[in-house]
Order: sequence, then structure tokens, then C-alpha cells
Amino acid sequence: MVPNPGDSPESTSLTSQSKRGNRLDERMDVDGWEEEKMNEAKHLKLISDELRAKGCPLFGGKYCDRLPKDIREKAGALEARLDSLISGSVASPFKSDTRDELRLLIAQGLTTTAFKDKMKKYDFSLKCNAVWSADAIAYRCNTCAFSPCII
Repeated sequence: MVPNPGDSPESTSLTSQSKRGNRLDERMDVDGWEEEKMNEAKHLKLISDELRAKGCPLFGGKYCDRLPKDIREKAGALEARLDSLISGSVASPFKSDTRDELRLLIAQGLTTTAFKDKMKKYDFSLKCNAVWSADAIAYRCNTCAFSPCII
């Protein structure tokens, strides 16, 4: 198995992957975990839409004096939540249990199937399958920057 950049040698062993998978399965089996995360994603999407409508900048909105205080507070809360998910050291940029939370946030509270269907409506292109699987969601295969990809 080829390790991902930043993975430590012990985290790429089949044993540790199995343990990580078991922890993930256990957490997702907890009543309402995924529904709770999907509801959080929907709530964050509403906040994001409101911030965009008010002209809040993508980053640093909590410091933007031209925005009302309540909007700056929402921008700060959103930024803090996202930072808590993606912050980490160079050697271990993501907590192993964070990937599913990020997937649900990126899907903005939609199920995986609904999100894939929505993305395919925006941009569907053939893929070479050398890099991307047929059901991968990507704007374009950037490996060679051709669409359809030709490696």
C-alpha cells in the first residue's frame, strides 16, 4: 500500500487502518451521529449564505469593521469551526476521525448520493480512470489538465 503524504509509517499499516476503520464504524453507529453532522452542515450553510449576502469576505470577516457586529460574530464562529477541523501539525494535518465530518460539511448536509448527483449536473466529463474513478467528483482531471483526461 502506498502511503499518503504526511502519513506516519505506523498509520499506514493494515492493522492501524483496521483499528481506525473500527473506531469510525463505531462512531457512525452511535444513534444520530451522521444526522447531527448533517444538521450542523445545513446550519453552517445557512450562515455561509447569509455572510455572502452581506458581502462578508471569505477570510477574516470577523475583523471587517464595515460589517455589523452579529455578522462578524457569525463569521468568527464559522472560521473557528472550520479551523478546528483542518488545523494540525505538518506531520499529521488531519485528525483521522475528521474526514467524515469534512465530507458532510462539503456536501452541505446532503447525502453522499445526492451530493454526487448535484455535482455531476454542474460538470460531468469523462475521466481516464488512471487517476480518477468513474464516480469521483472533480471539476476536471488536473493531472494532465485535459478533459477528458488522457494519460
